[in-house]
Amino acid sequence: MLGSIKIKWLLLIFVALVLSNQQYSYAEPIGGDFKICAEDCMLLKSPVEHPQLKDIHFKFDSYDLDEKSRSTLRENSGYLKANSSVVIEIQGHCDERGTNNDNVALGERRAHSTKMYLVSQGVSAKRIHAIAYGKERPFCFDPGKECRQKNNRVHFRVMR
Repeated sequence: MLGSIKIKWLLLIFVALVLSNQQYSYAEPIGGDFKICAEDCMLLKSPVEHPQLKDIHFKFDSYDLDEKSRSTLRENSGYLKANSSVVIEIQGHCDERGTNNDNVALGERRAHSTKMYLVSQGVSAKRIHAIAYGKERPFCFDPGKECRQKNNRVHFRVMR
């Protein structure tokens, strides 16, 4: 009995070591309420919506933060600094134009520029996980410019 427990623990440690050395281009579910994230290979609980953190939007094919986005991010950083136990996921999204690879890369740049701005405002980088979904998770499905603008965004989710 004691031997089988040791084997299970050794197997669990081995799997954790193997997973921590692999690179992931996006979040991959691993069962239950957990998934492996892209950058730091952390285990994260499933995200929840949080009304205090507001999304920001981008112009087509851009990851530059305009003044409206920076203002929203200053509000978001104020909330995060006041709630130091909160860990967030920043999701970079794009509209349907362009290839999947181009949109994932653009979504990654959007999430990263957002993360760097929050860090510049005093939020610890350890509390921020950036991920790109490209055009895979649209907010709006209607054709037209207004809908595309809604999909060119960074969305915030509270992880814990």
